[in-house]
Amino acid sequence: RQLKMSDAQDGEKPKYPFGLTQKELEIATLLGQGRSYREIALKMGIKPDTVNTRIPNIRKKMGLTELSRKDFIAQ
Repeated sequence: RQLKMSDAQDGEKPKYPFGLTQKELEIATLLGQGRSYREIALKMGIKPDTVNTRIPNIRKKMGLTELSRKDFIAQ
């Protein structure tokens, strides 16, 4: 899956693929780069457990039953 932000008009909030939030998109992108939950947490300044709790929401929004690094192509 290719994850990239769509163009937003002036004054509009950017639209993220699959209805992901900015943080969810960042987590998905970092997963696509092969980063571990721990590495993602360190980079984002959050706890690894926080990364772990966001995964089901990302998976649901993307229509995936499972989520692994191979599901993402980071751009």
